[in-house]
Amino acid sequence: TDWNYGLVLEEENPAAQFEFVQRSWPENNQPFVADAAPVEIMAKARKIQAWQQDSLGLVGKLQQSPVRTDEPIETVTMIPMGCARLRISSFPTVTTDSTGHQWSIPSGR
Repeated sequence: TDWNYGLVLEEENPAAQFEFVQRSWPENNQPFVADAAPVEIMAKARKIQAWQQDSLGLVGKLQQSPVRTDEPIETVTMIPMGCARLRISSFPTVTTDSTGHQWSIPSGR
């Protein structure tokens, strides 16, 4: 699953960019798997191609936002960390204009 996304947020009302979906509680009372997540957030995002895992298979520190990317806007679904195998708790924001920062690949890769 692709994970290297930055969020598309409008300055005037960033919260309006998210859609909160509440799902039914799982019958087996086990919400800690992706398919049984009782909530999810849908958000508009763009992929950041240069944001990759490091040599240890870990995701490095976030870099300055907004990040410049021309990738198309996609809708991503985020679920609670406890329900996911891939756990990212913070996302950069993105832009397509010249105010965006170039994502740099860390040295030693």
